[in-house]
Amino acid sequence: VIFEKDSKLEKLGYECFYNCPKLKTIEIPPSVTDLIPITSRTTYTPTSIISSCSELTTVTLYNSIKEMKTTEFSNCPNLTTINFYGTEEEWKAIKNKPTKLNSITVNFITE
Repeated sequence: VIFEKDSKLEKLGYECFYNCPKLKTIEIPPSVTDLIPITSRTTYTPTSIISSCSELTTVTLYNSIKEMKTTEFSNCPNLTTINFYGTEEEWKAIKNKPTKLNSITVNFITE
């Protein structure tokens, strides 16, 4: 899934990409500032936007992301790469990054 570069999308909904077994890559547009799900009026606590995508291998994010849920990318066993358009310092400044990123390579892309 790749959104248009000039996308006006700002937020993604709860479990927007949940249990998408054929999803291999996703690029979140630079207009999105966090990976904290929008929820409707419900009693449950949202966990993540992208999870349980068994074939997901690559996620592309931009330095516009300032916060995530710690559960983001849970149950995505084949996720090996995050392409991050920004610096290592900007990556480190993101609040609440997922706790299970140790086996994932983060590529810092500065253009």
